[in-house]
Amino acid sequence: MDEDYALPSNGRFNLNIRYSENLDFDRSVMTVYWGSSIPLYSRKLTKEGAAGETVSFAVPADAAGQIDNTMVIAFDLEIKDLDCTPRQLNMPWAYVAEDSSFYLPQGESGMLDLDQMPAPFQHNGLLSDLLLIMSDDPTDSELLLAGRVMSVLGAGCDPYGEFRAVRASEFNSDMYDRNLVIVGTPKNNLFLREFNDSLFFQYSSDYSSVESNDKLVLGSEYAMTVGTYQLLASPYADGRSILIVSSPSEEGTQSLITLTSKDENRWSLEREAVVVDTRGRATSYQFTVNQTSKVEKDSFSDVIMQNQEPMLLLIVGLGCMLVLLLAVVLLLIQIRRGKHADG
Repeated sequence: MDEDYALPSNGRFNLNIRYSENLDFDRSVMTVYWGSSIPLYSRKLTKEGAAGETVSFAVPADAAGQIDNTMVIAFDLEIKDLDCTPRQLNMPWAYVAEDSSFYLPQGESGMLDLDQMPAPFQHNGLLSDLLLIMSDDPTDSELLLAGRVMSVLGAGCDPYGEFRAVRASEFNSDMYDRNLVIVGTPKNNLFLREFNDSLFFQYSSDYSSVESNDKLVLGSEYAMTVGTYQLLASPYADGRSILIVSSPSEEGTQSLITLTSKDENRWSLEREAVVVDTRGRATSYQFTVNQTSKVEKDSFSDVIMQNQEPMLLLIVGLGCMLVLLLAVVLLLIQIRRGKHADG
């Protein structure tokens, strides 16, 4: 799958599975994950299903729009009364048949989150109308930082797509309808100055420091050396986004380079903005409510149809509870009448 694949709300899974009959069916389970950490479905294995069964489920509402490119199907198999190492023939096993099927149309995240990069700057495995805006005379550090940022945004994409790099002075009105990436210092990058009022973490009037806001109060010296990642919706075009990676100083630029150079450091990129200090500490901030997902939500009737088996069990369970409750009420009435008759 593409690096920017978003799980759709109307996705469906039909997994044909088979597993050994010598399992402890009270402790053996199957779990399906989106990526490595988002559970989609889990259930106990049953003796009746060991000969072969089809497991069908829809995408949970809270998983729709999540971006990843892998799915993990995990079997946790246990054997009853295991006192010694079983022979190879008796080892538990399970597998997913090749005739299993998925219905996974391309969804959209509808969220702006640094943790979801390379989305929204990739679409269907290609760079999506991406414009990199550099300083007119970028320093070596700014060029290195721009390269590191593009390595994040270009992760896993095909060698095609729409990408262009320009100097700030070359930017014109014909370029607004693009996904923009702005790298550099506000002193060098003129476009960053023009965009300052739209930033979550804005720069001071002389562009020498990052200003405090309702999320973070910055000391004067500290504010001159931090760097920021900021991801926000473009004010110039619907459906476009802007990524700003900048700092007022060389120290802050070096901190951003360090953060972006290693995968384990990039894991700290999340939410809408990240502030990085010279010690490498990265703190994330959320400024707006997550946008409503653009993935079409299933209607109530669709949810019922896609979950017929659980809904049937729920209805049967409620029916049994009502019958038991009615029986208890009738029994109490009969006991009460008996007491009156004895009196």
